Amino acid sequence: MKAKRRRRLLAALLLLLAAVSAGAFRYFHAGEKDSGVKYLIGMSQANLVEPWRVTMNREIQAEAAKYADMRVVFTDAEQSSKKQINDVKNLMAEGIDLLIISPNEADRLTPVIQQIYRQIPVIVLDRSINGYGYSLFIGSDNERIGEQAGRFICKLMKNRQANAVEVLGNPMSKQAADRSDGFLKVIQSSPNCRLAGTVVGNWLSDKAEDELKAFLPAHPEVNAIFAQTDEMAKGAFRAVKALKKEGIVIIGVGGISGSGGGLAMVRDGTLAATFVSRTGGAEAVQCAYSLLTDKMGLPKRIILQSDLVTPENAQQYLTGKSRKQAVSSGRGKKPVLGFVQVGSESGWRTDNTVSIQSAAKEMGVELRFVNANGSQQREIEAIASFVRQKVDVIAFSPLVETGWDKVLQQAKDAGIPVICMDRGVSVGDESLCSTFIGSDFVEEGRRAANWLVANEKKPGKLNVVEIQGTPGSTPAIGREQGFGSVLRDFPNYSISALDPGFFTYEGGRKAMENLLNYEKKIDVVFAQNDDMALGAIETMRNRGLTPGRDVTVISVDGTKSARRAVGSGELNCTVECNSQLGPLLMRAVLDYSEGKELPLRIITAESVFPSDGQP
Repeated sequence: MKAKRRRRLLAALLLLLAAVSAGAFRYFHAGEKDSGVKYLIGMSQANLVEPWRVTMNREIQAEAAKYADMRVVFTDAEQSSKKQINDVKNLMAEGIDLLIISPNEADRLTPVIQQIYRQIPVIVLDRSINGYGYSLFIGSDNERIGEQAGRFICKLMKNRQANAVEVLGNPMSKQAADRSDGFLKVIQSSPNCRLAGTVVGNWLSDKAEDELKAFLPAHPEVNAIFAQTDEMAKGAFRAVKALKKEGIVIIGVGGISGSGGGLAMVRDGTLAATFVSRTGGAEAVQCAYSLLTDKMGLPKRIILQSDLVTPENAQQYLTGKSRKQAVSSGRGKKPVLGFVQVGSESGWRTDNTVSIQSAAKEMGVELRFVNANGSQQREIEAIASFVRQKVDVIAFSPLVETGWDKVLQQAKDAGIPVICMDRGVSVGDESLCSTFIGSDFVEEGRRAANWLVANEKKPGKLNVVEIQGTPGSTPAIGREQGFGSVLRDFPNYSISALDPGFFTYEGGRKAMENLLNYEKKIDVVFAQNDDMALGAIETMRNRGLTPGRDVTVISVDGTKSARRAVGSGELNCTVECNSQLGPLLMRAVLDYSEGKELPLRIITAESVFPSDGQP
């Protein structure tokens, strides 16, 4: 025990020194703004017991130093939500212009963050909160990291039974819950994998060590440990070593460099693998400055890349040679973007095309544009043509999710990144699509359903029909999933039919005719885009119905024509799907040309009309 206390004391001292060097305890002093500081940013850190968070603070401080008129002040919540609430209140009292916060716990921090968001811009970093009461979220897809960890263990143990134990961080943290959800989803669906148990490490190395020392002797079958951070993985390694256990593989999350970091532990064989989870610190400062200087084109969420690191590639990551980024040419020429538009099937698509063409012109990107007119084969041919032309970046809006592996592999082999815009793809190799720019379609479906259950006044059992977009397309799949996931909790709603309208006005008109012919009673129509909803409204009028009153009509897109229909009362609600993706796309192209790493996903900011919730 004396050795453990000495180790804890030494670790605390090292973290303190690192934190001080990163400016982690630098507080605002009265009059600082008068000394040439125009923008004062408050950074509320969840804790500084994790080296990964010290690295985050250091990256924030280094990036902020590039702006002469900006200063960042830091607070440390010390793993206490109560202290973090007091910290942010004190920062507000000192007059900060923008808050960056990594929340200790989502449930307890959400109300105060939402309150501050009504006064100043707020960037939520690394750990999400409940809802969307913030300016911007930057962080990893923690559920995806959990899934990656589960797949790695199951693949590693493919010839034998995997018996895994999971080491959780703080169970009240959304980050911990999401990583666990992803991990369990894979483990429970894999025939050769099972969960032997779960322990709580609370993000601490010593806590993880103690819990595993108590757990493992009673579970001799355990042969794999997934620790939600590298720091807890370090404790897991000490526990396994102390118990003289053999054949247990340990994986972590974090992947920071430096002595004792996750990358070095993988290189040295302490860990079987880690997943690089970027801190987002530099990106937060860059976006903060854009928010404070009213620059347009920022999304709602930036989801960062997470990479698997094993002993085979750990040294490359330690030397910085494996980042998914371009090498800036330095030639001073315009980057060339080859873009394939899926078609012109709707008003949303027309607005989207105008946004892309206008942004390319305004932001100095050479655009080579092809309209595939609703043909996947034309899209494939256009992408292959761009590969032969050796453009710098390819972007496209895929008609459907599948069937792209071959042509996207050609682009990857040629060293050309591909950006999926508006719609995603389902491919065997996730790296074939460098990033996705667009909406959260599942969330759009949820918002539509949430509006319905909050505002529908008809009593009794209600029959809901759904007009689907192009079957197999990402928005059709996501919106159907999100809408249904909410209504499942409300037994008075029943989705009785789904008819495709292919995202067109005519398709919506015909689908509504079919539905009225076969459904005895329709109370609610959910159309997966505005054009189909407007077509359905025409059919209702022709059949003697009053849309918006006899039948509640909800759609997605938020186009001008749909908002006019909301104003007239024929369309009860439309959920915005932001068509103005041009600036985000061009910014991604420019960032890549400057050697910056592209994030995994860039999710747009969106609203609900009517936003006051009135039918």
